[in-house]
Amino acid sequence: FFFFKQKTAYEIAQRLVGSEMCIRDRVSTQSTWDFNLTGMQRLFQNARLLPQAMALSTKRAFSTTAGHQDSDRKILHDKKGEHETIFKDDSNFMLLDKYLVYQFCRFPFFVKNSRRIVELIGKVFSKKVVNFVIERSIGRVFTAGKSLDELSKEINFYESKKVKSTADLSIEGIEDGPQELLESNKEQIINILRVINTDPKHSLAIKITSLTFTKIIKELNIAQKRLYDLFVEIAGYDENAFITKTQFQDYAKNKLKLELTSAEIDEVFKIGKIGSKDTDADRLTAVEYALNIHAYPILETHKSPAIVKLSGVSSELAKDVAAWAVKINVILENVTRNKAYSMIDAEQTYLQYAIDSMAKQLQRIYNKETVVVMNTYQGYLKRTKRNVKLDVLGCKMLGVPFSAKLVRGAYVTEENSIALDHEVESPVLPNKALVDKSYNSIVDFVVANMPQKSHFAVASHNEQSIEVALGAIEKRQKELADTHCQVSFGQLKGLGDKITYRLAEKGYFTFKYLPFGPTHNLIPYLFRRAEEASYIWLEGGKKLVEAKKEIFQNRKLHIYAGAIAVGSLVLLKLLFQLTSHHITFTIHELSLIHISEPTRRYAISYAVFCLKKK
Repeated sequence: FFFFKQKTAYEIAQRLVGSEMCIRDRVSTQSTWDFNLTGMQRLFQNARLLPQAMALSTKRAFSTTAGHQDSDRKILHDKKGEHETIFKDDSNFMLLDKYLVYQFCRFPFFVKNSRRIVELIGKVFSKKVVNFVIERSIGRVFTAGKSLDELSKEINFYESKKVKSTADLSIEGIEDGPQELLESNKEQIINILRVINTDPKHSLAIKITSLTFTKIIKELNIAQKRLYDLFVEIAGYDENAFITKTQFQDYAKNKLKLELTSAEIDEVFKIGKIGSKDTDADRLTAVEYALNIHAYPILETHKSPAIVKLSGVSSELAKDVAAWAVKINVILENVTRNKAYSMIDAEQTYLQYAIDSMAKQLQRIYNKETVVVMNTYQGYLKRTKRNVKLDVLGCKMLGVPFSAKLVRGAYVTEENSIALDHEVESPVLPNKALVDKSYNSIVDFVVANMPQKSHFAVASHNEQSIEVALGAIEKRQKELADTHCQVSFGQLKGLGDKITYRLAEKGYFTFKYLPFGPTHNLIPYLFRRAEEASYIWLEGGKKLVEAKKEIFQNRKLHIYAGAIAVGSLVLLKLLFQLTSHHITFTIHELSLIHISEPTRRYAISYAVFCLKKK
C-alpha cells in the first residue's frame, strides 16, 4: 500500500475519507483523488485554489525579506495582461501540454511514482512508447529537444526575447565502459559550440563526469575529501583559521599514520603559499590551503610527493585522472577559441570534492582576461557557504576573476539516503528555510565581494532570492560597473518564465538553461526535477493555472484540457489493473473495517486498525 508511513492516530483519522471509510492518502490542502468523473471535477475545482495559496505564501515570504528597497521588488510584481505576454508564442498544443504537465506535478503520488509509471508503461508497451510519450509531453515543456537543430531553434527563440542560453547536453556518467564512449561525449560537447558561438553571452554547460568513468572520480573524491578533512579537523570551519607545521605533522602521524619529514612538510607549506602575500612560512591559512592543495594537481608547480602520500592517490589513478584532464582541456581550448564560456555542472557529494578541485585549477589556468570556466555551488550543502567565501577570497588574493553559478541543488533524497545507509551526518541542510537562508546569504556575500571581471550567476526560480540579488546589485551598482563585474540570472527551460522575461525586459543579463539530447538520456534529468523540485514545478505552473481563464477560454482549450486529463487518468487506471502484480502499490484493494480510539491526545499516540481485502 503505497502511502504507508509512520503517523499518529489522529493524523491517520484525518486521512480516512469517503462513505465506506476507505483509506486514501491526501495532502492537507487538497481533496483526495480517484479515477472517476466526480474525482476529476473536484481535482479541477481545487486547481483554482492553488494560485491563491501560492500568492499568500509568496506574500509572507517577501514580508520577511529586509534590507532591500521597494524599487527592486516592483520588478517582479505581477502586471495586468502579463499571462498573455508570457504564453503568447505557444501553440494551442504547447499550451495544453504545459497545462497538463503542471497539473501532473501538483500531485505527490504522480511525482513520487513517476519512475514506476514510466517502467510500467515500458513493460506494457515498449521503451519506444515511453520515449514517444515523454518527447511529446514533459520533454517538450522542460527540454530543448534531441538534436542541435532543435537546440538552435530554442536559442533563437530566447534570443528574440533578449534572453541568452546555456546549452546542456544531457549525458549521465557511467561507472565503467569503452573509452570510445568518452571520446564520443567529448566530441558531442565540442559540437555544441557551433550553435552557441553566435553570441559571447551564450554558454556551454559541461558535465565533466561524462568524460571519464565515475569509479575514477569516486577514487579521486575520496583522496580530495581526505585533504579537505585534514584542515577542518585541525583548525575547524572558520574561513580565518590556519594550521601550523607542528599541527600538520602531528595529525599526519596520529590520524593518518604517516611519517612526514620536515623537508616534506616544508614542501607542502611552500606549495600552499603560492600566490599568497602572507610571509609567515610556518602556517597555512584556510584560503591558501583551499586554493593550492589538491589531490591531483594539474599545474607542475603544485605537485609534490608529500601531497601524494597524504592524499593516497595511486600512480594508476593519477594516470586516469590525467587522461580526464586532457579531455576537459581540449573542450575548454575550443571554448576559448570560440570566445564563449562554460559552466561545470555540480553532482552528488561522492563526486563533488573532486569536481571542485578540478574546476578551481582550471579557472586558474583559463580565467585570465575573461571568464571561461564557471564552477557550480549547491546552496543546500552545509559546506557551501564556507567554500564560496574561501574561493572568493582566494581569487582576490590571486587577482583573478571569481566565476560561479549558484543553484539550490537537486540530489536531496539521494544525499540523505546515502547518509542514512552509512549512518553518518547528512551533508544537506535539514530544511528548506535553512537552504533559502544559506542561498540568500551567499548571494549577498558574493555580490558585495566580487573581484574585478568576475561573473556570478544566480540560478534560481525563487522570487525572494532574486530580490535579494537585485538589492545587493543596487547597493554596489557603480562599483560593479567600474570593475567590469557581471551578475546574471538563470532559470531552467519551462520554469520561472515570468522572472526570466521581466529581468530581461529591465536590461539584466538573463539566460535559460536548455537541457537537450536523446530522450533516454533526458529521463534521469526529468526524474530529478520531479522528485527533488516538485515545488519549483508548481511555481512554474502557477502563472499558467492563473492564466487559464484569460488564455484557455479565449482559445477554446478548456474542454480539450479536461478531456485529455480524464482520458490520461483512465488510461493509467487500466494500466494499473492490467499489471497490478508488477507493482507494490494499489489504490483500491483494501478497506478499513475497524479502528480503535487513540491511546492519548499527544504527538505520540497509538491506535489499532484492521484492514481487509475487498
